[in-house]
Order: sequence, then C-alpha cells, then structure tokens
Amino acid sequence: MSEKNILQKAENLLSARKFTKVVSLLESHILEYRESKDAFDFYYLLSVACLYMGDIGGTETYVKKARQIRLRDVGILLVQVALYMRRNEVD
Repeated sequence: MSEKNILQKAENLLSARKFTKVVSLLESHILEYRESKDAFDFYYLLSVACLYMGDIGGTETYVKKARQIRLRDVGILLVQVALYMRRNEVD
C-alpha cells in the first residue's frame, strides 16, 4: 500500500471514529514515515486518534513530532490546546 493510501485509509477510519484502528494502522508504518514528505500528516493523524482515545502520552509524543516539522500549523496547535485542556493546564 502506498503512503498516500495509508494516510487516506487512516483519515477514513478517523472519520468513522475507529481511533484504535487508526493508531494500529499508522504505528505499524512508523519507520516508513520518519523521513517522508508526508510525515507531518502522519503524526497529525496519530495525535488526533490518540487524543480521542484518551492516550495523553501518545498525543503528546506525536504532537511534538508534528510541531518539529510545522511549528505553527493551526491543526496541530488545536490538538495541543485540547491536550492542555484535558490535562487541566489552562494557564
């Protein structure tokens, strides 16, 4: 399966609220995406799925990786805000 197909499948699963399946699918391809041009989208999808699952550690890990690629992306900043709110860090 190509990188685009994997990300599209993950997006479809995310839309269907199958968060565990998104994480399983993407984490099985983590080595392929480390240096990929689609790495940001990969980490963004993983961070969103982890957030919905309540996996704070996973969310934090993937948000950091995504922000290393695109520091000021609005989508990843919103995930980070939701993460802070979930941890009750609203200063």
